Amino acid sequence: MEATIALALSVVSAGCGADPIADRREALEVALVSFVDLPSTTLKAIEAEAGAILAPAGEGPRWRRSQPGAELETGVVPVVLLAGRHPVPGRPGAVLGGIETRAPVPAAWVYVGATLRAIGATLPPRSMDPASQRALGVALGRVIAHELVHAMAPRRAHVTIGLMEATWDQGSLLGVRPRLDAASAAAFRAGARRWLSNESDAEPMVERGSEPAEIPVRQCLVHGIHASAAR
Repeated sequence: MEATIALALSVVSAGCGADPIADRREALEVALVSFVDLPSTTLKAIEAEAGAILAPAGEGPRWRRSQPGAELETGVVPVVLLAGRHPVPGRPGAVLGGIETRAPVPAAWVYVGATLRAIGATLPPRSMDPASQRALGVALGRVIAHELVHAMAPRRAHVTIGLMEATWDQGSLLGVRPRLDAASAAAFRAGARRWLSNESDAEPMVERGSEPAEIPVRQCLVHGIHASAAR
């Protein structure tokens, strides 16, 4: 049976009397929704690394942290951090992250277990030394930045080098910071502006009071990157 992810994300709309122009956000707001017990050192490194990559594109995100099942305000983009590992059929690597292109609310999924394996980590995050916790955050921040570009520009294909490359190795995750190419940066910028300007029209992923949505993994990974076995 195909693996599924049980996930409920609700979006809280602004009140009827709210002015959508006055409430419009000027920067992308991203919520880290973690199913993994990550230390603060890792979470701070995630925000710093992804922010440093995306800020030159003109839309550096504002971060918040949310518990699974908590309601998210309209316009907030969830990044769901999962503990597992999703292999790539017929290939030696594993998926690091992906998006669901058909969801009415842009969102990204990131596999912390696969990222740990890709950087050669053998301990759970809480048991790592501070330097290793920061390194994990850097790696996850790069994966998240990649997926946020896909979330804002789902029709944008992978490129052959840099942040939007399809296949990463340990050097991509921990080495010199990968560059976001100009065309992908422009697509991300345009998508973020469209999302910010239309956020008052966003529909909830799951209506409040309904059962959690079971989203097939393959749908979440229409776009995604996978870790190669190369070292």
